[in-house]
Amino acid sequence: MYLKLFSKIFSMIIVLIFQVSFISSLPAGISNVNFVLVLLILILGFSSYKEAMLWSMSLGLLLDMFNFVFFGITTLSLFVTVYFSNFLLENVLTNRSLYTFIALTLFASVFYEISIVFLNIFYSLENLGY
Repeated sequence: MYLKLFSKIFSMIIVLIFQVSFISSLPAGISNVNFVLVLLILILGFSSYKEAMLWSMSLGLLLDMFNFVFFGITTLSLFVTVYFSNFLLENVLTNRSLYTFIALTLFASVFYEISIVFLNIFYSLENLGY
């Protein structure tokens, strides 16, 4: 049990290091790939919803330390993106093929970026007193 927990924590740290240090230093088009989100969609498809939610909460909190937005926005955006991706995977995209995962990853990427922008605007307006 402890070995399984340790391996998951170690895997999360490796994914975080890969996202923050390697992918962000790539050239312009490739540096925008969100490896964490792709990994969460793969966990959602091949493992379980509960496992994907645990990974999204853990990786979101770790990524919040390295982002220049308000603390919690990345965690909340990942959490909501995995929730809606699960809804799409279960109700709309019923067959689990390669095309389904590509479409789900594209949807999740767009939804994640939109939720980051809207939550950032919401927190900015809240801090200004509106």
